[in-house]
Amino acid sequence: MNSSHVDHLAAVKMLKPKVLTDLLQQAITDGITAAILTTTQGAPLAYSGATDQQCDVIAAIASNIWSASAKHGQTVLDEDSLHTSILDCQSGRMCIRPVTSLLLCVLGAETVPLGMLRAKTEALCSCLTGPLAEVAAFD
Repeated sequence: MNSSHVDHLAAVKMLKPKVLTDLLQQAITDGITAAILTTTQGAPLAYSGATDQQCDVIAAIASNIWSASAKHGQTVLDEDSLHTSILDCQSGRMCIRPVTSLLLCVLGAETVPLGMLRAKTEALCSCLTGPLAEVAAFD
């Protein structure tokens, strides 16, 4: 086995699904209903507070919204990168934020203050950035 393959295996072991799910679960308080870590293509990697089917749909929607917002933000607003996207929907609120090469989507009830939704999203991003950056370095 070559050295880079061994390094990649070690990096994958660092990303423990149970620990990741437990971390996402910590945000599910005060009207926050779900937290999902997904690829930019909409494939969920870890989630808490949603069913499998809800998670798949939400991850796909968040990915599409993020891609469209980033594309139009660069074109219309002449911005290089989008930092956070917050949506006020009929059935609740959603905050989408990149974490390394992934997306974090945090959902809340209609009554959750947008500041609280964003703060919980930012707190999760802070906890996830370091460990996910180490794993992403092996891609």
